[in-house]
Amino acid sequence: MIKHAIVGCGRIAASHADAFRWAGSPIASCTDIVAERAHGFAQKFEIPDVADSFDSLLRSPDVTSVSLCVPHDLHAPMALEALAAGKHVLVEKPVVLDPADGPRIAEAAGAAGLVAMPVVQHRFDPLIVEISRLVSEGCLGPLRFVRAHLECVRPQDYYRESDWRGLWAREGGSVLINQGYHLLDLLLFLAGPVEKLSAEMATFAPPEVMETEDAVVATLRFRGGALGCLDVNGAAGSPWNSFVELMGSRGELAFTINYPNTVLRFRLDNKRDFQQWRRRLDEACVVRGAPPPGLDYYGVSHREQARAFVERVGGGGSQTPATLEEAVETVRVAQSIYRSAGLSRSPAGEGESAGAGARADEGSTRAASPKRAGAWRDLWEDVRGDDASAVAELVARGEVSVVSGGLLDRFEEEFAAFAGASYGVAFCNGTSSLYAALWAAGVRAGDEVLVCDYGFHGMAAAVLSLGARLVVCDCLGDSLVLDPEEVRRKRTPRTKAVLLHNPWGVPAFFDHVREAAEGLVIISDASHAHGATFGGRPLGAWADVTCFSLGRFKLVSGGELGCAVTDSVGLRDRMLLYGHVNRVPLALRASGWRGNAVGLKFRPHALALPLALSQLARVEEKLALSRSTCSRLESIFERADLLPQSCGGGAVRSYWKLVFRLGRRWDGVPTRVVETRLRVGGLPVEANHYWPLLQDQAISGWDDYRGLVVRAETPVAHAAVPRTVTLEAPVALTEESYTRTEEILNSALSQS
Repeated sequence: MIKHAIVGCGRIAASHADAFRWAGSPIASCTDIVAERAHGFAQKFEIPDVADSFDSLLRSPDVTSVSLCVPHDLHAPMALEALAAGKHVLVEKPVVLDPADGPRIAEAAGAAGLVAMPVVQHRFDPLIVEISRLVSEGCLGPLRFVRAHLECVRPQDYYRESDWRGLWAREGGSVLINQGYHLLDLLLFLAGPVEKLSAEMATFAPPEVMETEDAVVATLRFRGGALGCLDVNGAAGSPWNSFVELMGSRGELAFTINYPNTVLRFRLDNKRDFQQWRRRLDEACVVRGAPPPGLDYYGVSHREQARAFVERVGGGGSQTPATLEEAVETVRVAQSIYRSAGLSRSPAGEGESAGAGARADEGSTRAASPKRAGAWRDLWEDVRGDDASAVAELVARGEVSVVSGGLLDRFEEEFAAFAGASYGVAFCNGTSSLYAALWAAGVRAGDEVLVCDYGFHGMAAAVLSLGARLVVCDCLGDSLVLDPEEVRRKRTPRTKAVLLHNPWGVPAFFDHVREAAEGLVIISDASHAHGATFGGRPLGAWADVTCFSLGRFKLVSGGELGCAVTDSVGLRDRMLLYGHVNRVPLALRASGWRGNAVGLKFRPHALALPLALSQLARVEEKLALSRSTCSRLESIFERADLLPQSCGGGAVRSYWKLVFRLGRRWDGVPTRVVETRLRVGGLPVEANHYWPLLQDQAISGWDDYRGLVVRAETPVAHAAVPRTVTLEAPVALTEESYTRTEEILNSALSQS
């Protein structure tokens, strides 16, 4: 009997646990990067052992094989690690993101005498088995047209709450490579190889939600002569509705692959054959036994897939519809669809065919995606086991609101000290701290606030919601911070405040801005700049109020949290008045307010505070690692004439993102092309977050706000910003990542 283990205890893992138990091989162990999830999974499925890591699981002699139920980009590297450790592997779809990894996995498995099987469970569905026979025996006649349709609306939080979905480098696409994968696989299984295709795609979700596609339509020409159509839509329609149609010269068939399988339409010209096959298809749709766990669109046949895997490991079952080569072929065709649509960065590359004979339509736009699962794999972990325990302790004590206790005072004191100010006021997020800071500074309807055109739309929203006028200013081209001279040029008697941005962790020129803004309130948005300094002092020491976002993935994070810091007790008290019910100081109430808040109630959730405090305790280590890593990457990029943001005035930056300006060696090369070339190699290129500029973003055109935006020429921003490339800023990388980065940049340059 094999001793099987599950790696990754998320949604699909339950189907694997059930399937192997059904196949007579209960799960011996499991592991997950979230220990609590692994232990809960083990308890639910009566798994006797929980490994503390993938490495320790591979070292266990009690494990002979593994199911890989992990994010897409981890499939190939973890499969190769498992094979090297002498373990058989069953890999969830897609088996690889880079088709070149398919032969590597096959070679490693063959050399070690091990089984490497992809999960294509729908090929094992009883109905699909019968339909395959129906087609292969020619009862439908030569296929003339095939179609697969799927609508599977995914809410934006589905992508926001994931660290891998919606990212080219990690998911490898979205609705096609993920939700639509099995439909494409069945078209290839039933209709044969694709020799030509064309496609269109769209992304209806905003770029901050996902960078991959949420709608795709592809037309296919199969080698056998049939034409086909595949459409997958995750942006509109029902939560899940799918079907497949096969139309031949002598009949037609339409069916679903959900649980239970259903034949929607069936016709054969030959009545005798029709009666025989009608019975066989009906019999294949009969539900037998208890339904499997998981969602109904997972289908019925992870169990049969597990049994086939167990038989293969035992030396039998050599003939199976689930071959590694066919699974890789499905990935190749998916990437050909991406290339044809011109929206993906498909790993196959512009010169490769997407499948055996498949090619993108000659007139289509070609693009390509990461050749690897991502050249940068950040080694830093923000949330650790002790952090979760601290949250659990608050829950156990019933301190789930700042009203009932928690760590609010301690957090505000410690964060203010870190940021270089006397007082801190915590908020539910960084944007609400901007609202409170502007209100506390006295900004009201008719006032003007100077804001850099290169900035976050939330800054504009905070100004405009108060009825104030947003006056856009230009930036400096090399640092992208507000040009201090713009403050002198744009201020008027109506100007009340300057709202500064410190883009991507580069501090503004606070000394020059303060000189130019004499008599004005300065509010600094430091949501990117935790730990940055200017002139040897933390940023909180420079502005009247400094606002920080501690949202997800920020340098210090509470998941969703914000904090404003100030040296002014008056500003501190008025921010409390604006957003903290029941925390308004008695002295302020006695002065004439007589209430306990304005009532917007922007206070934070108590459970965000222990997470932020834990990260604050190790932020100096994180900052040091981040600066070392990112400055080294900047040097590598600079050699390729991709120029990092400059830092002046004795400033020391922090790194929220890496933003590079295209140097002269890239003249004539469109920015989009540069981004694509970097993605081809696996670099985590992101959308240009602040293009279009603030005055051209949607919020500035809203009916309620249009008259409040004082538009202006910003020639430096308009020239510099479209020629920038934005990447994630990792904290800690392996040496291989730096080497790979140089290779990617050299390759990109060689194409120019």
